[in-house]
Amino acid sequence: MSDLLAFPDDPLWTEAHGRVHSALRPYLGRSTLECAVELTGLVGGVVFTDAVRDVVAGTVADERLLAVCADRSQWHPLGFVKVLVMSNAAFQIRMNYWPSPVGEREDVHDHRFDFVSTVVHGALVAEQYELAADGELFDRYTDRLPGSAEEPYLLDRVDQAHVRKATALRVHRGGAYATSGRVLHRVIPIGAPVVTLFVKFACYRADTTVLITPGAAIGARQPRRYTRSDEARDLLGQVLALWEL
Repeated sequence: MSDLLAFPDDPLWTEAHGRVHSALRPYLGRSTLECAVELTGLVGGVVFTDAVRDVVAGTVADERLLAVCADRSQWHPLGFVKVLVMSNAAFQIRMNYWPSPVGEREDVHDHRFDFVSTVVHGALVAEQYELAADGELFDRYTDRLPGSAEEPYLLDRVDQAHVRKATALRVHRGGAYATSGRVLHRVIPIGAPVVTLFVKFACYRADTTVLITPGAAIGARQPRRYTRSDEARDLLGQVLALWEL
């Protein structure tokens, strides 16, 4: 079965996939931060979002694409789902969907990759943090990649760090922002449902940092929960309906 890594020679490649790839091609291999203004304008623009919406609609209608999507989409422990709709070695595009209000805020963390995100429905707050001697104290953990896609990520305590909030950007529908993988941050959805279109660029390191309040209970790392085809179809159908509101 295709994994959408070989396009445009992939048998599941469509005209909509081609439009998305053509739009991003000029930025591949470049520093995301150096072209952040251009990228946020592109990803938040109507031409690009319409192309991704066509990819989503085509995925819902094609059982083969839907099966690939379901196999590679997963629920986050904090209650949102990451639905992967397009991928190659240089970038991935997924829909992050919070169908219900979250019960707790995500931990401050960084990533293995740079990303650009735009809000399709609802709103969120994107917070960035910086190391500061007078900041709040956290336990610092390293989040390591597991040996296989079936295993949970591996969380190891390293030391402690003081950080403070540097910026807090409120992002509404149509707004977009770019973030370096090396920047400590977190996203707080405002209510629910919230949908974002998330463009993830190539990974450039294996481990990431997670900051956790000292003394907080660290639960067992849960195995990844991937979606089923019928579940992915329903989730993408909900995303498309919210997109039109």
